[in-house]
Amino acid sequence: MYSDSELSFYRGRGCDHCKMTGYRGRTGIHEIMPMTDRVRGLVLQRSSTAEIKQAATEDGMRIMQEDGINKVLAGVTSMEECLRVVYVESSGEW
Repeated sequence: MYSDSELSFYRGRGCDHCKMTGYRGRTGIHEIMPMTDRVRGLVLQRSSTAEIKQAATEDGMRIMQEDGINKVLAGVTSMEECLRVVYVESSGEW
C-alpha cells in the first residue's frame, strides 16, 4: 500500500477552457464483477445481494469506491470528485 510520505492529493486549478472546473475530458469510475462459478451459482440460487457481493469481492470484484480511491491516489481525479460520484452512484452509501 502507500505510506503517508508517498501520498499526494491533487485539486484542479481551473482555466477558461474547462470553465474553471479543473477537469478535462472524462474518466470513468467502474465496478467490475467477474462472473466466477461461485458467483454464478449464487445468482442462480437467487441468493441475497449481500451474499453475492461478499462472494464476488472475495473472488476479485473491484467495487466503485476502490476504483475511485485508486484514481485519486494516481492523481487522475480529486478526492472531492470521487466522493461526489461514488456517493451519488451508490445511493448515499459509502
